[in-house]
Amino acid sequence: MLDVEKSYYKAASGIFIINLFLGIPGGIGLAVLSRYLENSFGFFPANIALSMAFIIMSLHVLCKGICSPICGYMNDLYGRKFSVLVGGVISLIGSLCLLFSTFNILFLIILGTLIIGAGRGFFMTSFNVIAGDVGEKYRRVGHAESFADGLYLIGAILGGSSSLFLGDEMISFFILSTLMFIVAFIIIIFILKETKPENMEETETKFSYKSVLKHENFIPTFFYAFTVEGAESGYIATTIPILLSVIGVAESKAALFSTFPFSIGLGLFFLIAGYVNDRKGRKLTSLLGCSLIILFSVLAAIFLNEAASEIMIFIIVFLLSGSSSFVRSTIESTWTDVTSPINRGRFYGVFRFFNELGGVVHPLLMFFLTFLADLPIQVSAIIVIAFAITSLLIGKFLFKETLKKVKEKE
Repeated sequence: MLDVEKSYYKAASGIFIINLFLGIPGGIGLAVLSRYLENSFGFFPANIALSMAFIIMSLHVLCKGICSPICGYMNDLYGRKFSVLVGGVISLIGSLCLLFSTFNILFLIILGTLIIGAGRGFFMTSFNVIAGDVGEKYRRVGHAESFADGLYLIGAILGGSSSLFLGDEMISFFILSTLMFIVAFIIIIFILKETKPENMEETETKFSYKSVLKHENFIPTFFYAFTVEGAESGYIATTIPILLSVIGVAESKAALFSTFPFSIGLGLFFLIAGYVNDRKGRKLTSLLGCSLIILFSVLAAIFLNEAASEIMIFIIVFLLSGSSSFVRSTIESTWTDVTSPINRGRFYGVFRFFNELGGVVHPLLMFFLTFLADLPIQVSAIIVIAFAITSLLIGKFLFKETLKKVKEKE
């Protein structure tokens, strides 16, 4: 048993280290991107600047989703490491665009945001697949998926904390982000090991796009993902930084209050979620997560307003992001359970496209509600509540447990 544990951690250590370093520029983006977009369109009236930020962040997530199936196909055809390196090149280009956009070049702001989204699509899909490969081999699927995400979030904490030292100058943030992408790229080259099996014939589960859409857990995991992306990409990453500017939190503090509680909450709860997933099952874990998202979104809708204290902001974002980790861990573990290494990339890639739709739809809904209907920005939390209630009901009645099938195979 100890030998298995040592082998597992040895195999997974490279994944964890790389995710840690990739999390740093990711945390910088989480801390400043949506607010940077809003400020960049400051020559427009406030409601138009806000709407532009929501639309571009929506397109950012859409690019992430569109690139996921491409990445998944490349994962199965050319290998996991090659796909990660492609994502590194794309992300570096996007980071450079954002860096040069600080010289008031508006089209580079938009272009850089979209390219960064595409790079994230490659990274996230590839590392889900890699963690699944390693976790399946050592029967630690939930643990591997959760720890990979958890280490990424620790990196995000480090990236977000840079606001303490870099002040409000965007060029400083983007210089650091670019440098960290370069460091991560070098680490990928020398540390990341290929996990795609060699000379493996596709026998048991042949891939087709219909097979993904017709899978019995596609609908429930789709709604789970819709909820998670709505809560994370749509609410926490996009709405919260802008909401903090409405509340009157300074730029540098806003970065901390969006990044720190988000990353700490997800990181800590991911560790618990991985444990629960591997012992109590995917379904129970997901239903717990949906219930917690509903609870903490209600608190956000009530308490995150102009009168909110800094500690209240921290606690709500911490709890809301932490609760989503239970659902995200279930999604990743489930799709590892039902795929084989030979087709895992394509399954993950196609599913991640649908996965990202919640992060696309949420900001678009916010555009219509705040710009066209002139509703307060706090309605963002109500959207998450609606997503989560729908997911809870669908998961309760439609989700089929996959952990049992894994144990039966063993």
